[in-house]
Amino acid sequence: MSIFFCIVTLASGQFLRLSPGVLSQGLGGASVVINEGLSIFHNPAYTRDREFNFTLSRWLYSTDYLTVGAAYANYILGITYMNYGRIQGYDELGNPTAAFTPYDVCAGIGRKIGPIGLAVKVFNERIEDETLYGVCASAGLFIDNERLAFGLKVDNFGKELSQNTSIPMFMACGLRYRLIEDLDVLAEAKLPILEANGGFIYTYHDLRVFMGAKYILPADLAGDSDISSRKEDLYFTGGVLVRIDRYDIGYSIVYGPLSAAHQFSVAISP
Repeated sequence: MSIFFCIVTLASGQFLRLSPGVLSQGLGGASVVINEGLSIFHNPAYTRDREFNFTLSRWLYSTDYLTVGAAYANYILGITYMNYGRIQGYDELGNPTAAFTPYDVCAGIGRKIGPIGLAVKVFNERIEDETLYGVCASAGLFIDNERLAFGLKVDNFGKELSQNTSIPMFMACGLRYRLIEDLDVLAEAKLPILEANGGFIYTYHDLRVFMGAKYILPADLAGDSDISSRKEDLYFTGGVLVRIDRYDIGYSIVYGPLSAAHQFSVAISP
């Protein structure tokens, strides 16, 4: 337990790097040029007038990730809750202690002003009897000219306050290009930890099918190392969204050598 807590406190809020949502996860984690009612976590500059999204993700090792997002009149808000399941505690000698359930919570509110969006988020992490909390902000830009869309955001600009530890601030930029009618191609990159996301969306009437991939460059990878030897850092993704009246019902999967995740969502456009 003490080792686990030490790792977390060195860099808190690692869950803040996650991009929730069926569409985002199905496109390899791309987020700045898509809209599914979760703009507070994707790109505060890209939102529709009115939308509501409820997403449940089921990860390996009994980890559940619940996200709720909403948009109304250029205002956006959302909340995420991640539960890591029941974990048995142990003392320094390896003797069992009480079991505990660690979790993360993040809530935010933001506003779109023209092509720019701003958001503020507060978060809380609970590990056994230790509680971490903090605040961070994000800023985004979104430009769309029919066939080509560009998105940019700086996220997690802030601090964990209780232990005065850092959180994973990052920048993401992405493009969405309409290759042919009903077929969009997306590409995105994140820094300072290099992450590449991308995929495509095919729309047929009320059905959207999408596939993608995600690669995260390991921080300890030497410059002359063979990147192909780190296949565990490559994830393949895919999913589907079906439009029924005012509802978008979706499912996506993220699959890699070490883990798999399933997402289910319902989005409503009143």
